[in-house]
Amino acid sequence: MATINISYLIAAGGGAGGGTPGSANAGAGGGGAGGLLISSDSIDLGSGSLAVVVGSGKTGTTGTGTNGDNSSFNGHVAIGGGGGANGSLFVRGLDGGSGGGSSNHNGNTGGGNGVVGQGNNGGWPASSNGGGGGGAGGVGGVGALGVGGNGGVGISSSISGSSVTYSVGGIGGQGYAQNYNGTNATLYGGGGGGAAGSQSATTHTGGNSYQGIVILSYSSFGITDGTGGTITHVSGNTIHSFISNGTFVPPTSTSTNNGNLLAFFF
Repeated sequence: MATINISYLIAAGGGAGGGTPGSANAGAGGGGAGGLLISSDSIDLGSGSLAVVVGSGKTGTTGTGTNGDNSSFNGHVAIGGGGGANGSLFVRGLDGGSGGGSSNHNGNTGGGNGVVGQGNNGGWPASSNGGGGGGAGGVGGVGALGVGGNGGVGISSSISGSSVTYSVGGIGGQGYAQNYNGTNATLYGGGGGGAAGSQSATTHTGGNSYQGIVILSYSSFGITDGTGGTITHVSGNTIHSFISNGTFVPPTSTSTNNGNLLAFFF
């Protein structure tokens, strides 16, 4: 049976940033980025349709951020990012594809754990400033005096035909009555920012995280297009981009002279 080599990028939804209850003056933790998988797979042309699941981002609240949803394709599962800790005392960020940043009042609470091969741990807080959420390319930053920890860096890929950065962690919130809501994520798989602390009775919401994405790419030479997602053609490759759940049907062969197509005859 003939097979085709397909490159894939699977980003899960990011975790929402932590919010701050009105009684808390510690900055909240940034949300962890959605887990990121970039690799390739050999798929039988006669395998039929394959489900593609795209994880959702989450809306920030005044509590600990909610984990993002998983994304998956052909048995490969990227884990949703961990929510950032709320701005109460000694609260730890949640585990996820990348872990959420932690929040406390001069305590020692490590960030949430990331999944090896998909992301990194969330950042530690310091001096009442929240730790940053972990990113696909690095751990979340440590909070410092008057500054929330930076979100962990993402990873750039050109699988779509242009260089795009995916799965960046959310920035941690500042403490001591800075009075702002967390920053919303804008990149696929991104974690939401943590909210600032407050010494008043006001509350602040964590930043919203961003949804995931699944991108599949294969050589256009000698084959017809498969179906599913938004299809583009760049530099001799056919690219399927999914920003919502869908179905991928592999292409069919029109030639036996294809470097990415392995044909076996019996």
